[in-house]
Amino acid sequence: YYATNDPLLLVVPPAAQALKSGFNDDEFCFLVPRLGNPIHDHALLGPTYAQALEWEGKRYQTQYQSLFYRSVRRPLSLFVLAIIHAFLLNLRALIKKILQDIVLPLLTAFAGAYHLLQRAGEHFSEAIQRFVVRPIVTFWIAFITVFYNIIMQKKEGEEYQPAQIALDLAATTMTTKKKNDVEKKKKR
Repeated sequence: YYATNDPLLLVVPPAAQALKSGFNDDEFCFLVPRLGNPIHDHALLGPTYAQALEWEGKRYQTQYQSLFYRSVRRPLSLFVLAIIHAFLLNLRALIKKILQDIVLPLLTAFAGAYHLLQRAGEHFSEAIQRFVVRPIVTFWIAFITVFYNIIMQKKEGEEYQPAQIALDLAATTMTTKKKNDVEKKKKR
């Protein structure tokens, strides 16, 4: 689409030639300028091209859309919009009702139960510590003390042996073992 005073005619020679030939070209469509100013007539949002766009839209509708579709489309779309609006209003009321009557009481009940369980847990842990942990620890301390006393009583009758005797005994055992290994190798 070109306005007859469009500055693009200076840049597009085939369009300028089609304009000079008397508008007998199927490729170009020339529009009468509405404002008389080439810059404003050429603007895509200006009145010249707006009229061309409107004309193309109507041509498309008449060529590709049936008369029945064109006549029913607007009332039908308004009806569908009214149904959607009513549905959304009812949906909002339904959500509000669910939140007030179901979710809020459930959350309140869960919060109360959590608070009670938290307090019961504190009392329970205190009772476990008092009636289970303390007696077990006391029992083990008593058991270890008694066992230690028994061991100490049995050791009172034993003689003291210095560590050097144990080391000498270990060295003798090792030397004897090495001698036995050497003898076994000689026999082979």
